Amino acid sequence: MSSETSLGMSMEMVQKQVLSPQLIQSARILQMNAQELSDYLKEQALENPVIDIQENPAAKDGDDRIQKYEWLNSFRDRGYVSLADKDPDDEDSRDAFNFDVSRGESLEEYLHAQLITGDFTDREQEILRFMIGSLNSAGYFVENTDFIAKRFGVPETEILTMLKVIQGLDPAGVGARSLKECLTIQAERNGLLTDEIRRVIENHLEDIAGNRLPAIGKSLGISLEEVKKACSVIRRLNPKPGNSFSDRQQLRYITPDVLIVRFPDHTDILLNDSLYPGVGINSYYSSLFRESDDPEVRGYLENKIRQAEWIKNSIARRDETLLRIARQIYLEQKKFFTVPGAPLVPLRLSDVAEALDIHESTVSRAVRGKYLQCSRGVYPLHYFFPSGAASGHAPGTAPEGPSSDAVKQKIRAIIGGEDRKKPLSDQKICDRLAAGGICVSRRVIAKYREEMGIPAASRRKEY
Repeated sequence: MSSETSLGMSMEMVQKQVLSPQLIQSARILQMNAQELSDYLKEQALENPVIDIQENPAAKDGDDRIQKYEWLNSFRDRGYVSLADKDPDDEDSRDAFNFDVSRGESLEEYLHAQLITGDFTDREQEILRFMIGSLNSAGYFVENTDFIAKRFGVPETEILTMLKVIQGLDPAGVGARSLKECLTIQAERNGLLTDEIRRVIENHLEDIAGNRLPAIGKSLGISLEEVKKACSVIRRLNPKPGNSFSDRQQLRYITPDVLIVRFPDHTDILLNDSLYPGVGINSYYSSLFRESDDPEVRGYLENKIRQAEWIKNSIARRDETLLRIARQIYLEQKKFFTVPGAPLVPLRLSDVAEALDIHESTVSRAVRGKYLQCSRGVYPLHYFFPSGAASGHAPGTAPEGPSSDAVKQKIRAIIGGEDRKKPLSDQKICDRLAAGGICVSRRVIAKYREEMGIPAASRRKEY
């Protein structure tokens, strides 16, 4: 049996959306935060000789009102929007901006400073440096003493002696090999270590975490009052003594891309464009392009100038889009910015996109990785798009009910007013919210409570 295969040609019309390299670049620039944009422009200046980087003058130090007004006025016109505002001003909204960029002292540096005056041999100093370098960010000693002894060719007892030296330094608890050892060292250093406290630390830390105080008293054969006193002491100790120091790695500091500053009669929305340089066209290459008779030179320079102009225009569009979105966020969430403690209202990306007549994906790209600073603190821009707390809504429709932020505030208020000897379960909190017209499930209550760092009822109970 034979088969034949026929070959033929056919014509078919297919519609495809193809993004040009320029549009892709423009979308990338829109997504960049201030630091990413600054790095990107410096890279482009290295690749394109036509681009001139125009550094912005650094903001002056100081936080008094005169310097603050000078700083506000230093923003370029394209980065400034002013909104008339009759809401009464409050003192908090006039707080000066403090962007702490100090590196801070690391735990390793702090410990080495305490050992400078010690009488140690060169070998002991080498061992101590290695052991201090073996501490983790919480201040715990995480290396095996037997391994260090073999590494330096000394008895393990000498390593344990060096560990005792480290454990005798400040902060108390540093160099501990476990949580139990850390808490014991601190309690002993502070003169608080009784037999009861030692036994609780050794055997009942999980019971403390679970607030099972009667079980501790029964196990140790002591009264509930003695258990409460011991637990009170232990809870005041620091389980991570190294956390108050700078990490070995350079810390990442958040710098806001948008600033909202309220005054008695108006509100200013500012683009923090002082964080990245401006883009200019090099005058020499611009003049060379106009005067050169060499077509190859002119073609090369024309292409590079076009690239530079496109970057300039893309940044201008990015800044304009970001400002428009920030302005719309302010209008939609005005109570949050003007009323102390006010919660957010439900808001979707599509709501802002519809109001500004732009695509939802444009809003999504513009808020990605960017931060806003106002009198209440620094927030990621996507924070201002909370979903409704009601369980489920139809796709394409607005979320119903109060925002998750508002529900969290209600939960916090209910828990704050409860009887601590009989704390409310998640179901009872759910019932109280329902009585107030807020219908959410017990599972959502538990989720929001955990997000706020509030323990369950059993752990909130006071004996």
